[in-house]
Amino acid sequence: MDGRCGTGGADIKYIDLCSVLDASKLEASSEEIERLQEQIDTAYEQAYDTFLKTLRIHDDWEKIYIDHLDREAMNTLAAEWSEQYLLPVRAGKKAQTVHRFLGAATWSGAVDFVPNLTDRLKTRIYVKGRPGSGKSTLFKSLAASAELKGIDTEIYHCGFDPNSLDMLVFPELGLAIFDSTAPHEHFPARQGDQILDVYQLAIDEGTDEKFEDAILTVKNGYSTSMKHSISYLAEAKELRDQLKDIYQEAAGEGSLFPLERTILSGVEARA
Repeated sequence: MDGRCGTGGADIKYIDLCSVLDASKLEASSEEIERLQEQIDTAYEQAYDTFLKTLRIHDDWEKIYIDHLDREAMNTLAAEWSEQYLLPVRAGKKAQTVHRFLGAATWSGAVDFVPNLTDRLKTRIYVKGRPGSGKSTLFKSLAASAELKGIDTEIYHCGFDPNSLDMLVFPELGLAIFDSTAPHEHFPARQGDQILDVYQLAIDEGTDEKFEDAILTVKNGYSTSMKHSISYLAEAKELRDQLKDIYQEAAGEGSLFPLERTILSGVEARA
């Protein structure tokens, strides 16, 4: 399909990449394509199912610490942190809030871009703690406080559990606060970087020692299940590479050149 439509004064041109494919080659590989696609779908379904099981194991890990969390201490921490750091830019300003994901699970493991997203900020708060020690709850409280104060906020959700928050960035204040524990563990690297350990501030003393065996069991179960989940993504990636090779073979060397010339001629015509 090739067409143009006006959108806000700009022209949009649609390029049909299927036009460069050799239909006879695709037809000869039709059964292989169907088989690969079915296997890819199955691998993704298995990955989603196993990630859900992994999340439930993580819930068990969190519960150990949630049951020993001093909520009043966390409320006090949130209020003090908000008063110290979240200073309104100007009176009467309405806050702008955006929601994003911090990272993702990939075939090669967990990936995040915290250093890139925060490298130009003056102050970075690295929050340390155990699962269930109140990090996400703290972030939710601070995000709500920032909105009331008219402070723009970038809210980064956990890709593993979207209901959980992993980072807040306040661009106007040159400030970020984020969960700096595995699988997105980072450490201070420059002036302006600080560590906030919520385990020491809000978890009953001796919790790690008291539940050492239970924590080790659930931690090992989580690690094993996560590796299993990622293995399905790796399988899907391998299958997709095989599928991509079929289509690249059908495209043929130099087949995109005519489309490239069409695009460039359109750009030159508008220049």
